[in-house]
Amino acid sequence: MSSATNGNGARATREPAGEDALSALDVLLDGDIDKVMAQLDKIVEAAPSYRKLISRWENQGWNSEVFDYSRDAEEWNSGSWTEDEKRFMIWSLSEFFLGEERVTTELLPFAIAAPDDDQRIFLASQIADEARHVVFFDRYYR
Repeated sequence: MSSATNGNGARATREPAGEDALSALDVLLDGDIDKVMAQLDKIVEAAPSYRKLISRWENQGWNSEVFDYSRDAEEWNSGSWTEDEKRFMIWSLSEFFLGEERVTTELLPFAIAAPDDDQRIFLASQIADEARHVVFFDRYYR
């Protein structure tokens, strides 16, 4: 993404061309840190703006209250799971639940300290999403 200053001093950003952005970001999937470091400038250039990320978040909204867990509860109580399997599932999902809860609270100081509005709004959107995950898991456990 390139940036320039518009007439009133605000930074304007341009999204990179679709295929160029994808190929630059594909290196992140490679897992070879040397390749990632060698391509870092291209990766940063290809990254979407905070405004674009906010827009994506707004368009991908979901409601944690719409999930129906009745089938899950039936299966859980049906006897098809062994006690060890249940213990493992509870432990595994608890790790996700705790992670979501921690990220929800730990991102707040970063959002407060972010240097511009787009960054603060983007981080606030991430906090909201993490909070939805917490509500999702809380409902699932109940």
